[in-house]
Amino acid sequence: MAVFMSYSSRDRALVEGVLKALRRAHEQVWLDEELGGGEAWWREILEQIRGCEVFLVALSKNMLESKACAAELRYAQQLGKPILPVQVGELDNMRINPLAAMQVIDFRQPTMDSGIELVSSVHALRARARPLPDPLPEEPLIPFAYLMRLATTISDPSPLSAQQQMTLVAELKAGLDEDGDDLSARRDIAQLLTMLRDRPDVTWRTRNEVESVLASLTQPERVPVTGPSQAYGFSPPPYGAGPQPVYQGPPAGPLPDARQQLPYRPPDATNFEPNAGVRTASRSRAKWWIAGGAGVVTVAAAAVVVVVAATGGDPEPPPAPAPTLTPADQNALLLTSNEVESIVGVTNLAPGEVYDQMATSPITLSVPECAGAQYNALQTVYAGSGYSAVADQELTAETPQYVFVNQTVVLFPSSDQAQRFVAESADQWEDCSGRGLTVTLEDGSTYNWSFGQVVEDDSGIAQHATQEGMEGYGCDHALRVVSNAVIEARACRDQVGDDASRMADEMAAKASD
Repeated sequence: MAVFMSYSSRDRALVEGVLKALRRAHEQVWLDEELGGGEAWWREILEQIRGCEVFLVALSKNMLESKACAAELRYAQQLGKPILPVQVGELDNMRINPLAAMQVIDFRQPTMDSGIELVSSVHALRARARPLPDPLPEEPLIPFAYLMRLATTISDPSPLSAQQQMTLVAELKAGLDEDGDDLSARRDIAQLLTMLRDRPDVTWRTRNEVESVLASLTQPERVPVTGPSQAYGFSPPPYGAGPQPVYQGPPAGPLPDARQQLPYRPPDATNFEPNAGVRTASRSRAKWWIAGGAGVVTVAAAAVVVVVAATGGDPEPPPAPAPTLTPADQNALLLTSNEVESIVGVTNLAPGEVYDQMATSPITLSVPECAGAQYNALQTVYAGSGYSAVADQELTAETPQYVFVNQTVVLFPSSDQAQRFVAESADQWEDCSGRGLTVTLEDGSTYNWSFGQVVEDDSGIAQHATQEGMEGYGCDHALRVVSNAVIEARACRDQVGDDASRMADEMAAKASD
């Protein structure tokens, strides 16, 4: 096995460019995207490190904060593996990290040159690979092993005394203090606290203490705005104190809180009629973010050749690009109620607040990597993408029930970053095609969804979703790129068609007006 990639799970989208560049050059790359956790997971990782020829570090702030990544790097160094640092995310200080003395490849905005440098470096380091030391160094301990021990205790049906319960709470709080910056550890600790709270023998004191800790884990809320915001530039705006947004869903009837998460009713895939000219998605999305999208770029070095193949004939001159958009422009791209009504076929849509923050939620998904295919404007989906501003709005109708529309405009500092986000989303959505998704709400109720095929055109992608056990109701979801903006639309109703695609096209057209 040639290349082992060590990365933070929070940077999964950021390492996609590195992964694709190496695989285009026919390099074998291993990363732990398919594994879960626990002892077997850690043994497999260590075995792959021992077997690799080059140890690639996906360098970022998240990676430097990850205990697992730190343990992997130390073990690779002890084994004498050639180390290749590749920067995929921002760093607080480039000079203060364990790899500061090494040559670092900057892959935050991949180019042909950085792709060539990446593959060339792999070739050069492979030549320096040497046999494993004898004896082997001691294997590093499993990161967060204490969480597995606590999980065993909490899930055991044997009674726990009041003292034992409070001891468990104290250990979990200590874990938060120590490892709370690690997203996976924070999530696991929250789950263990919930399991402890829900035990039948839990005491009143323990329950109150757990509830207090869980409340402290609640993410900040985002602020609704009623017009274009100019209070921030190209950096994520500060959190405010507006109503808490959640994973959005079509309403199931009149509600006290219009943003409350409720079950979906879903669709029949035969009712989905994508835009004319739309074709089934291909696996390669390079055209979205490599300049001169008609070309095909193959990155390689040494024995690998870089080829740029352009389409033949005399192409028509491309249209003038849309102007760069600012936060003051984004609300103007949102459709009015009347414009949306003409697409979805109702006359009584009620527009909600326009939010300038991404959505967060404690809802559990059986396939977390499909969150972006299912929902709009999720913080977990856009995290690490470099987005600078967001305008997000929902529209609903009480009659007929379950008509639900979500429209979003996300700005990026550059058009390349916007195109790259949609390119990566296209692959992620396609990986969800044909898969089922179980959505578990806070009250324990579950709803099963399945994804249709991704369709794409030159400006974006679309996908249809259905819910098991329901008839005639569907959600259409679309992404578009215009200038430095990503436009996201989702429409859910009975007999849904290509509503979201039409919405996204109309929103994109406003950018050129």
